[in-house]
Amino acid sequence: MTAVATIVYAVAAVLAFFGIWKQLTATNRARTLEVLSKTYENLHTNQAKADRGAIYDSKLDQLSDSDFEELMRTRRLQRGSVAAGKELTLESIERTADVWHLVGVLAKNEVVDKEVLFDYFSWPLLNSFCKMRHYIRWRQCHGNPGYAEHFVSIAADFEDRFKTKRGEADFLRVFGVSTLKGA
Repeated sequence: MTAVATIVYAVAAVLAFFGIWKQLTATNRARTLEVLSKTYENLHTNQAKADRGAIYDSKLDQLSDSDFEELMRTRRLQRGSVAAGKELTLESIERTADVWHLVGVLAKNEVVDKEVLFDYFSWPLLNSFCKMRHYIRWRQCHGNPGYAEHFVSIAADFEDRFKTKRGEADFLRVFGVSTLKGA
């Protein structure tokens, strides 16, 4: 009788373990979906779209150190550095960098799987980084070495994933550069 009872208890314990594991997995999926949903919503506000649009249409990727110094002083890019009818402010650049930095934090801390983040955000993140990378490096070299570090790391990861899925030639065609790393 004792052996039968032990087996029954062992089976019950294993079933309870799998029940708890299943519940934890469902909770984790719900949390991941909530985080993705909130991040997606933040990226699709009118302000976030306007910020990225101004960055994409700017010459931010072509500015010199003195241009970045002026940007820090005046808080906006000079005329001629942005498309007609658009304005690119330091605040817009910082908001965009912060959002992508957060995506990098989510990846680093494994809150959301990198492949899922890639599926959701690779295109706007890589486009943003392509335009912003020189500014980010300038900020890192001028008093803020950790500036947007998780944005930088997730962009490097996304570049590798893009090239693995679509090839280096397609990366060059889409982004106009062979790599976004180390620039």
